[in-house]
Amino acid sequence: MVQRIILLLCMGLLLAPGYSWAQADSTSRHAKRDKTVYITERQQKQEVFTTDSAIRKKHSPKIAIALSAVIPGAGQVYNKRWWKVPIVYGALAVSGGLVYYFSREMVGYRNEYRYRMTGETEKLDPRFSEYNDESVLSLKQEFTRYMEISVAATGIIYMLNIIDAAVDAHLYYFDISEDLAFRVAPTFRTIGPYAAPYAGVSFTLKWK
Repeated sequence: MVQRIILLLCMGLLLAPGYSWAQADSTSRHAKRDKTVYITERQQKQEVFTTDSAIRKKHSPKIAIALSAVIPGAGQVYNKRWWKVPIVYGALAVSGGLVYYFSREMVGYRNEYRYRMTGETEKLDPRFSEYNDESVLSLKQEFTRYMEISVAATGIIYMLNIIDAAVDAHLYYFDISEDLAFRVAPTFRTIGPYAAPYAGVSFTLKWK
């Protein structure tokens, strides 16, 4: 009986290292596999992040700003906001046309007033014959002011063209969720029952 027990113990001692080694080997394999999977997933994430960063770097706000500064509307084309180009050139055409018109009228009244003051009657413009000297001077000053306002408006439109290109370039990869809705609509309201209605614009932001 004792011999059988000793034999079983010996066999157990002989088999134990093999079982332990097999278990350790199995655990090691699982650990290596888990580690490999973790490293692979991490590499994939890094590759995706690197690729995404590379794509993002391709669209540069600096390029958009430079393009719009050199050629108004070019930054909008670079940002693929084609529909904004007619708006930019339409606004510049209107302001530029006003600058030309007001400057032409200002020069005409200025020359008319100068010729009257210097007595150069042969150079007077028949269009202004119905105006006296004070009216000519007043109109010259008025058109000068209008011209300056038009020049300032042209500069503002030019700067807005650059700012718009910069903002669109920064938001080029910005994605608005489908659950988010933004609405702009005109509104008509009254303060009281006897007050006249007034018009306005409402901005509505909703989460679906």
